[in-house]
Amino acid sequence: MVSRRSRAAAPAADRGVRQAASALPRSERSTRFMSARLYTGILALSLAVLAGCGGQGEQNTAAPAGEGASPDSGQNKPRLVQDHVAACMKEQGFKYISYTPSDVKTEEDRKMESGDYETMKKYRSKYGYGSFAFEVYPEHRDSGARRSPNPNDKMTGSLSAAQRTAYDKAHNACSLSAAKSVLGMKVSKYDDILKEQVAVMTGMRQRILDGDPNLVQLAQKFGDCMKAKGYEITSMKPTNIVGRGASTFIQERSKVLGLDDGPPEEGEGKKLSPTQARAYLAKEIKDALDDLECGKDFYAAYTPKETEVFDQVRQDYSVESGIIW
Repeated sequence: MVSRRSRAAAPAADRGVRQAASALPRSERSTRFMSARLYTGILALSLAVLAGCGGQGEQNTAAPAGEGASPDSGQNKPRLVQDHVAACMKEQGFKYISYTPSDVKTEEDRKMESGDYETMKKYRSKYGYGSFAFEVYPEHRDSGARRSPNPNDKMTGSLSAAQRTAYDKAHNACSLSAAKSVLGMKVSKYDDILKEQVAVMTGMRQRILDGDPNLVQLAQKFGDCMKAKGYEITSMKPTNIVGRGASTFIQERSKVLGLDDGPPEEGEGKKLSPTQARAYLAKEIKDALDDLECGKDFYAAYTPKETEVFDQVRQDYSVESGIIW
């Protein structure tokens, strides 16, 4: 979910996202479809941290992003951003190919994003929410929609450590420049891009999804059903209840891996044995299936709308930093 380059470049601002994501295998963070599936859970864990980011004496200078802060629609913002970055990198003495990734989706991917009940049930019956499944089902690491190859990867892979450090520094600076010039973000440092992306995503989800009377009614029915089954439901808001299960098991995975008190980077390479993971996965699957049965009508209405929100933010705020949409 979070790029390797971004983790190195943003030591404080995205700690909440990185802490949650570090509990997931790297493959879970490398595909857009898988990221979207667990994003609501990770977002729920990261918002409180991001709201208070900035160490002592450091202020968050990113402007609050709301409805009025969104860039003008109707333009190919990802292409404009990448063209700006390519020109900037050339000025810095680096070769960079303008790259706007495209998702390669299967029919199953599209059905999942539409909230199709049978497709979701098939997935959850085997993988739960997708948190503890990776050690049990290694093939799951290669599932989900893929992005088209980045033509810059081959070139950057051949750089020495010193060259890569210089390249990353230039790319971060050029991304910041694109965020300001092309997208109109009021940001002063690279970390602020992630903060604004999360703020915009959160604002749009709350306005469009939590503000939908039909979704509010369906979420109430969903929550009441889960309470009757013995689950603790702390919020009936559509954007909260949809991420309850995923965030619960992301947190549990973090605890099992001992990531609660250490830096996010310590999660790199940590994993459970298949036997250990299977016990947790059984619990996760039961939760996920109960969640789906109670939320069958809710997901059918909610998921397509949330997919539209994701796609809109990716279009309007498409800078390759922090969260990979």
